[in-house]
Amino acid sequence: MPNTYKYTRLEPLVTTQEVNGQQEKVVETLVAGMTAVSDDGYSAYIDTAISCPLDPDNFVSFNDIDEAWAIAKAEAVAEEKGWKDSLDKQIEAARTRPLPAKFKFQEPVVEPVVEPAE
Repeated sequence: MPNTYKYTRLEPLVTTQEVNGQQEKVVETLVAGMTAVSDDGYSAYIDTAISCPLDPDNFVSFNDIDEAWAIAKAEAVAEEKGWKDSLDKQIEAARTRPLPAKFKFQEPVVEPVVEPAE
């Protein structure tokens, strides 16, 4: 089964700037991080700071930014820099090291829920 990828960090760094004559909160930098997880328990993480220069003609107020905006910025960088390939290689290299595990006797025991008699 192939690795799965998820953005596990989307952290905006915000300043207040004048945009079209008004003070607005503006994303100056977006810190984006992606985690890859393999089906056999290995994982890898990569992140970067993405500069978000102010474009007054296509300005989106910080309060109006949605997840799609942040994902689109992160996807563009991830694609350009080959993050998925890099994460795959990190996981492949990690497979030379053992993973921590619990003995059967160390696993938490789930007690059955007993309903009170009426």
